[in-house]
Amino acid sequence: MNESISGENVEIVACLYPPTSRASSMSTASDMSGITTPAYVSELVRRFDFSSGLQRMSVICRNRLDRQFLAFVKGSPEKI
Repeated sequence: MNESISGENVEIVACLYPPTSRASSMSTASDMSGITTPAYVSELVRRFDFSSGLQRMSVICRNRLDRQFLAFVKGSPEKI
């Protein structure tokens, strides 16, 4: 799936939905009728594989519901 964000083409690599059978208050939001809906549906926008030179890896995700981006990074504390 390809989308355009601020004039740039972005390829959505994966889309993760929270499980409906084990929904917790952290991953769901209730509306006025008491029906719970997911608060976050994650799309993996870009993955930067581990680099031994940089000693880190990262991914960029987007919440499909409110279109906000999040970056997750892991690696050596000295390098981050």
